[in-house]
Amino acid sequence: MKTKVVLIFVGQYTPPHKDRYHHYVSPLGIANISAYLNSHHIPTKQIDLRLLPDLSALAKILRKLNPKYIGFSQLTTEADLIENLVQDVKKILPKAHLIIGGPHPSVLPREAAAIPDIEAAVYGEGEKTAVELINAFDKKIPLSKVKGIAYKNKKGEIIMNPPQEFIKNLDVLPFPDREILQSGHYIEHAYDLFFPMSYPYANLFVSRGCPAMCTMCQPTIDKLFGRPFRFRSAPNVIKEIKQLINKYHVKSIIFWDDTLTANRKWMEEFSSLIVKEKLHFDWWCYSRVNYINPEVMEMVKKCGCKMICFGIESGSDRMLKVINKGTDAKQNEYAINLCHQYGILANANLMIGMPTETIEDVMMTDNLIARSKPDIVWASVLSPLPGTYLGDAFMRSDEFQRTSAHNNWSELIRAQTGKAKINDTIDIKYIIRYQSKWHSTRFNPSLITKKYYLKNCLNRINSHISSGNYSRIFSEFIGGPLIEIARHTYWLMYYYWNYQLFPQPQLLHVEPLGPKRSKVLG
Repeated sequence: MKTKVVLIFVGQYTPPHKDRYHHYVSPLGIANISAYLNSHHIPTKQIDLRLLPDLSALAKILRKLNPKYIGFSQLTTEADLIENLVQDVKKILPKAHLIIGGPHPSVLPREAAAIPDIEAAVYGEGEKTAVELINAFDKKIPLSKVKGIAYKNKKGEIIMNPPQEFIKNLDVLPFPDREILQSGHYIEHAYDLFFPMSYPYANLFVSRGCPAMCTMCQPTIDKLFGRPFRFRSAPNVIKEIKQLINKYHVKSIIFWDDTLTANRKWMEEFSSLIVKEKLHFDWWCYSRVNYINPEVMEMVKKCGCKMICFGIESGSDRMLKVINKGTDAKQNEYAINLCHQYGILANANLMIGMPTETIEDVMMTDNLIARSKPDIVWASVLSPLPGTYLGDAFMRSDEFQRTSAHNNWSELIRAQTGKAKINDTIDIKYIIRYQSKWHSTRFNPSLITKKYYLKNCLNRINSHISSGNYSRIFSEFIGGPLIEIARHTYWLMYYYWNYQLFPQPQLLHVEPLGPKRSKVLG
């Protein structure tokens, strides 16, 4: 059957793309839309630009498929790429209808709809809207009748239609379409980040939304997925896991949900089904520290959990209140210690450069990490993404106009070292010093004295041997530590040459929070 729709995941596409599987996991957004369209008899294919060497490869595929509709999925950090890409695709297939969706159009639908050659921008959940939009084009139904889109009328004005209703029962959705053009055996090679679990991985969602109200995430997540926080049924998730194991030979699962352990009743049913069905796979998930206790740890340990990733963010209670995290430093340390106690890897996500954060707050985070010793640490400079409470406040400020972020969305990539976005109370040298000190995501030989860490590493080596992937054993267990040493050395030297190494941080006195952001007094 002729392909009618092609969905393109843009990613941080910067041709020529040399490492096609670097950090690669399935783009489940377009995978969900593709599955839904196919289930409604609208033949759909997917392209992930991260897997293509250059634009000519994309042009070759598009000309061969010759779809009537092309949809782009876009994150904020890719917004700088999208306009030129849309123009290039329009030149390749001038008669195709071009549509855009994803997180960035969901928070800035008018901006997305204003892109030349884009005929509609989808915001919010896209499944139902995608079907309605394709049918509207096919049957010449006015776009004003399609919920959940923004579009240009004949006068060139941007029209915002009412939002689409969120899907209450997620079990009605088909499983994601994981057949991506030009992907090869991506599951066998994907995601070259080091996590001590069996290989290969696959990622999946079991829920939509998040119960928290952190200012760096909300209300963007609510705009995307709405409320209440919705879960698929446990049997439905088990069925998809069986498909991943049997069809794709997956040995580990990444649960991509914001907070897998938020629903205690669901977690109990899910864990018991894994045991009952005698499913053997490693998995890791994201959780909030206030949803972790010994009962939960006992439950997840029995059914294969190997790692939990926590949004620790800070060791300062004041900073956790500033971002409305709803947790405190004691809970952070308790959750990490529980992971150690139950032999589950603790992965700590940290942020630096938060509003009003001082070097005193940073030192509290540094002390927390030194005491609790998480196994893996992701340290990022806080990015004020549009659509969030924090990001919208930043974009209304004079400071936003002084940065390059106001005309360069790629400046908001979270992993950038040494680029403060919204903080003027910490010297940049301390952001560089502590972010580079904390960040540790590769194999760490010093941790093999922990039995659970050593066991997981040996299982990972064995899985690479079983799949004949010997090069990854070298790259992860020899190359990884060397890269980590080189990275730390680079930033240490950078700090030395630019800021004179080892000056002791002086605690700063900061005015109480008021209507304006606090200023350093000295």
